[in-house]
Amino acid sequence: PVKLAGPPMLGARYDVRIGGPASFTGRFATVFSERRILDPSRPPATREVASREQGLYLADAALTMALTGQKSWKRLVPYTSVGVGVASDFKGADASGYRFGTTFAFSFGGGVRWLPRDRWQLRADVTDWLYQ
Repeated sequence: PVKLAGPPMLGARYDVRIGGPASFTGRFATVFSERRILDPSRPPATREVASREQGLYLADAALTMALTGQKSWKRLVPYTSVGVGVASDFKGADASGYRFGTTFAFSFGGGVRWLPRDRWQLRADVTDWLYQ
């Protein structure tokens, strides 16, 4: 079976307009993930030995570009974003000897902002993080 949804993620972002359609974006997020420890010598039905919470933290700095320039289209502003950062679990090795550590990460994505009023906006975005 294919699992399309991942674990829950909670984060914060801060945008600073740096000129024209460009913005600097800083993001921090935590992923409430879980790690399954497997014993490959056991039969598939009993292979899972243990399961533990494996929180993952992501931080990046990105360049965000509004695709409509400095204007909106019917109060909508589509945008794209590319960034670099880190991914870490801030923990040591687990019972199996696995250690995630801290690694370099790339991020990319896009979304749309809806501007119902001058000072308020709603945003929907999708961002993917690539790390080893």
